[in-house]
Amino acid sequence: MGDKRNSYLVNTVSAETSFTKDDDSDLSFADKPTNDGIRFADGERKDGVSVPGRARRRLSFHSLNRDDDLFTIRERVQPDVVLPAVFKTISHEVETRSEHQTELDPTASKFAGITYHTDDPEKLVVDFGTDVTYGLSSAQLVARRKEFGPNVQSKPPSRLLKKIFMYFFGGFGGLLLTGGILCIVSWKPLGNPDPAIANLILGIILLFVFLFQAMFNFFQDFSSSRVMDSIHNMIPVETLVVREGNFEQVDSKILVPGDIIKFGTGVKVPADIRIVEASPDLSFDRSILTGESDAVPATYRSDPLHSNYLESNCIAMQGTFVVGGSGKGIVVATGDHTIFGTIAKLTSEPKKGLTPMQWEILRFVLMTTSIIVALVVLIIILWCAWLNKDHKGWLTVSGLIVDIVAVAVAFIPEGLPIALTTCLIITANQMRKSKILCKTLSTVETLGSVSVLCFDKTGTLTRNNMTVTDVCKGDDEDSVAELKSQVSGETEFTDALTTHFLTICSLCNDATVSKNGSLNGNATDKAVFTYSDSIMPKWELEQKWSSRFQIAFNSKDKYMANLLDANSSFQMPEKTWSQIGIELPLGQEENFSLLTVKGAPDILLKRCTSILQRDGDDRVVVQNLDDQILDKIRTIQQKWSREGKRVIMLTSKMVQPSTIDFTDRFSATERLREELSDGMTLVGMLGIEDPPRKNIDTVISRLRDAGVKIVMITGDFELTGLSIAKQVGIVTGNVDTYQDVIVAATKEPVSNDDTPIPRAVSIVGSDLNTLTEDEWSRVVRYEELVFTRTTPEQKLMIIKQFQKHKHVIGMTGDGINDSPSLKQADIGISLIDASDIAKEASDIILMNNTGAEDELFNSIIDALEYGRLVFENLRKTIGYLLPAGTYAELWPVLMNVIFGMPQMLLSFLMIIICCITDCAGAIILAYESSERNLLQKKPRSVTKEKLVDWKLFLHSYFTIGTYYCFTSFMVAFLNLTRRGYKFSDFSLSYGTYEDLPDVEDYINMSSSIYFVNLVIMQLFNLFAMRTRYLSMFQHLPMKNKYLFAVVPITLGVTFIVNYIPAIHSALGTAQVPVEYYFIAVGFGAVVLVYDELRKWYNRKHPNSFLAKIAW
Repeated sequence: MGDKRNSYLVNTVSAETSFTKDDDSDLSFADKPTNDGIRFADGERKDGVSVPGRARRRLSFHSLNRDDDLFTIRERVQPDVVLPAVFKTISHEVETRSEHQTELDPTASKFAGITYHTDDPEKLVVDFGTDVTYGLSSAQLVARRKEFGPNVQSKPPSRLLKKIFMYFFGGFGGLLLTGGILCIVSWKPLGNPDPAIANLILGIILLFVFLFQAMFNFFQDFSSSRVMDSIHNMIPVETLVVREGNFEQVDSKILVPGDIIKFGTGVKVPADIRIVEASPDLSFDRSILTGESDAVPATYRSDPLHSNYLESNCIAMQGTFVVGGSGKGIVVATGDHTIFGTIAKLTSEPKKGLTPMQWEILRFVLMTTSIIVALVVLIIILWCAWLNKDHKGWLTVSGLIVDIVAVAVAFIPEGLPIALTTCLIITANQMRKSKILCKTLSTVETLGSVSVLCFDKTGTLTRNNMTVTDVCKGDDEDSVAELKSQVSGETEFTDALTTHFLTICSLCNDATVSKNGSLNGNATDKAVFTYSDSIMPKWELEQKWSSRFQIAFNSKDKYMANLLDANSSFQMPEKTWSQIGIELPLGQEENFSLLTVKGAPDILLKRCTSILQRDGDDRVVVQNLDDQILDKIRTIQQKWSREGKRVIMLTSKMVQPSTIDFTDRFSATERLREELSDGMTLVGMLGIEDPPRKNIDTVISRLRDAGVKIVMITGDFELTGLSIAKQVGIVTGNVDTYQDVIVAATKEPVSNDDTPIPRAVSIVGSDLNTLTEDEWSRVVRYEELVFTRTTPEQKLMIIKQFQKHKHVIGMTGDGINDSPSLKQADIGISLIDASDIAKEASDIILMNNTGAEDELFNSIIDALEYGRLVFENLRKTIGYLLPAGTYAELWPVLMNVIFGMPQMLLSFLMIIICCITDCAGAIILAYESSERNLLQKKPRSVTKEKLVDWKLFLHSYFTIGTYYCFTSFMVAFLNLTRRGYKFSDFSLSYGTYEDLPDVEDYINMSSSIYFVNLVIMQLFNLFAMRTRYLSMFQHLPMKNKYLFAVVPITLGVTFIVNYIPAIHSALGTAQVPVEYYFIAVGFGAVVLVYDELRKWYNRKHPNSFLAKIAW
């Protein structure tokens, strides 16, 4: 069997891997590039194993060299920048469920209920009806293929029909299409035997506007990314599987649960596999799911009960790579049921819910549609009950249909979707020029509603330029200057405690020096390295010590460990040990290793039972850690923390390496964790200062004046976090604690009170999971909040709680662990130099990376101001469109139907106003700058200010709109009276005026005069609508250089419509005598003067009745 198996392997060439025979191993797997699926850049791990590298993400919006790059180009998005945010979010929720029985969403609940990783392999073999040696039988394979289907990710429904439907019928699309069809039907056949060509033209125009709006809706949705196109090809082509006792190379698509899989180095895992056999060095690259490139050690041992399935070391996850060792396992999930498949499916789901602006637009559409329906019903009732009886022949069925369409055409602001979308595009382009990139249009308007901004401390509120300022060796404080002076000069250094201290600083450290001399690593490690290397170079310590095994730092454990061996090739081991103050019996030096640990004091101090102290000038002694010394250590720690310094503790322990199997990395990690859980020796502490950013207190004050609540979320010690919060102005008064919240929530009855609490509160991460809903309701009401010692899971919990209480949340982040919070927040904000995964999860990317200390916050303030400005300009846009585009167009139709007068504004001219002349002015309003400090207003989510409210209706409809109607009707009938007709000839005539001589031509002229009057008055209204508070002389028109371009455009449109003979005959327009242009200018001047006087009075009397009803 063995010879047959090896012969088979040698002769099998997979599209995914090739297998080679080595001298020192039974079987090894060598990676071979594939020609299909996703292309990966070549990469190499730290351990030298060549693996497929992470795909480079091409984001068009990261380029600063192209002026036309506004949004993401519709492209294939690499899974390794999309999946990790979703994976970590679900993993955090499962982790929370594992520790606290909380309700989960369906996906997290699914993974929380899986026990494959905690069950014994023997139980799984029985449950899946398989055999580790024999595998599945042919009969089992057939049955399971029918039950589980192929091992492929099913592509999500394209929802193409739904998208197309919404492109066309979202907003006013349905009304426009219906109107267009009805107009064409009214032309023929209802218009026979004398069809009116104007009805056909109107129908065509309405259909054109219908298609034009659909195009704009499509453009707005065009920026969505494509993930599943890349994910679908992520599964390896072939896999080595045990079937009926034989190893077979089979298509991965036909794998089923219960199959026994053999895998080795370089193999891409084809399904979710429970490992049952593993070589000691088995490890996986899970970066496709987690975003973290470090190899994850694997084992066949079961996890503890209630552990997180998504973080299990005994599960080989589909889509990940084997980067070391080999193993065998049972397939436990295939296709969409795998972790990879489930996460991939979630990334392709559309974002649920509407943005604040989308709700506002929907509300306005529903209001407008309701009014139109009510008017249509009223006209139909009047026609049935009165007009068709008393004035038979005045309004035929086709005429009724045309009038109904005319009502819709008149009252629908057809140019609104175009103007709104263009306004958002213009604002997004202005933000891009300010190095603020919005990935979607909806992000632009959501910014104005942000009521809470959550910041990390390090690198955001502070400079991320850490420096060691204080040290404590044993229980003795030393200044950095004193310690450096002790080792200066050319004399041999003999202080064993300091050498021990610096050995941990330098060698239990992930900071590295690149070839060009730059220092790489996290800010804390770089600060510690810089300090220690300036006293005793790292290369000198590396000659004495070599690293045997490392445990990397993570946000949950909050420590890093490195197991060191004395290097006998440099000097005698006993000398190396003695230089750090440890004397071992002769010959025992190589039987021990030094376990060095660097981490958080609140984690490590309770694991220490002794302390290293000076015993004379050059000797050290290990003493028991009694209460007196503990109190002294805690006092030093708290003093440094109150000064805003991060405190790092250094500990060590003697370990016998012979008791640890280092060939099994997973087992070695667990053993070392056991070793450092107790019996550690305290060596010292470091105080690291990370000063606040320049002028950050001023920036925080500006944000607070803007009504934005600032929340600091940090993993630092509570006293450190509070100290920085006070320095930067986040905390300005008394600080409540977790206990204060509990007591207050107990005393106060449960209510919907959302009154802000004018104090600060500080809550430690360990207390967050115990807060009840009532207590959370109280926490979010505090005006100043600081969360310390938080994990990524708790950061996500904080975001969700604020959202649950109706806040609109902005979140800053730059790391992989920040991606769940960035994705969950209403507005995720990242920097251009953040990780690809953080940028993919965020909504806004701040691209100004000049290095200025205050650029981050200044960019955020600019972004908030733009978000509020776009709301102001959209409100002005709607206010500008309503008087002429709806109200003044509606009354000619109602006067025609109800009072039997000629329709003084043709439906065609209504379309011209809405889609051309008004639209031009509305688009120009998007370029308006702020007329006052928008950061002194409260967010819309707090003030509940609406995009369209009764105040705006009062101004646009009943004030300006009524004036428009009166003056336009006046000049229209003035023209008729000057032609010899009387007003009584038309009022309540119900068609009798049609017998008057040449009346049709003069009615067409009056319609054109009505049109010109509206267009010119709107030019003056455009200047008036530029400001809501200031005079046009305070906010000069010259600030908007595009404003004056509207005048020739709109006048040019009136000339084209009214003075080209071909259009006269086709559409029923006529030449307008020049005096009516001057009359319209006079009427328009009245609009501008009225608005100037209104705003002047409101500025002088801000508490008056007129000021309170001002829009």
